[in-house]
Amino acid sequence: MEATGDITASAEVSRVDVEGIEFDSRVQGGILSDGLGGFISALFTVAPLSVFAQNNGVIAITCCANRVAGRWCCAFLILFGVLGKISGVFLAILNPIIGAVTTFLFASVAVSGVRVLALMKF
Repeated sequence: MEATGDITASAEVSRVDVEGIEFDSRVQGGILSDGLGGFISALFTVAPLSVFAQNNGVIAITCCANRVAGRWCCAFLILFGVLGKISGVFLAILNPIIGAVTTFLFASVAVSGVRVLALMKF
């Protein structure tokens, strides 16, 4: 249930159709990859990751929902994790600044969730 709502919210923020065959295929692929990731994490005896809507705030702020941009962000995060000097720069950011950015992002996620609920036909 959570994955379906998160995928719908991501589609809504990304300005793609939230109805039809293409959307159903997107939801099916998201749930399948979520289950496959949980299975693989169990094989490696680590806690599974799940689909979450945290990045919807970033998509709403930047208006960039490109998968290539997401892959570049992933590469940078891996690079920052490997190179300690670069990650030290991010650790030097003050906590109030991180808190303000996080509050703004999660407020965007909450607004996206309310928008999805408003468009639902009960």
